[in-house]
Amino acid sequence: MLDVFEKLCGPNSLHNVVIVTTKWDQLPKDDPIGESREDELLNDHMAMLVKLGAKHARHDNSIESVLRIVRPVMCYPTTKARLQEELVDEGKGLQDTEAGKQVAQDLRDKID
Repeated sequence: MLDVFEKLCGPNSLHNVVIVTTKWDQLPKDDPIGESREDELLNDHMAMLVKLGAKHARHDNSIESVLRIVRPVMCYPTTKARLQEELVDEGKGLQDTEAGKQVAQDLRDKID
């Protein structure tokens, strides 16, 4: 599914993505298990998004952490998502977009 997300955004918009991890308020401060799971998430499952510019933030269920996450996002430069470019600017049908092709491939892989 992250492949589809990457194709929806495209390489020019991933720097506007923030991967937010939650429930930090439910763990003791500097909990090694939480740190370990976060490392696995960012370095294994979401490594390509991070490599292409996505950022990471922790949310601890407080207003302060929401503001710490959202305020910088409001200042990010506006970009077009790759799907928007393909559908609107290039006039492609959904099935002909990078994301559409990825979804179709994922479905074929599940059927096989």
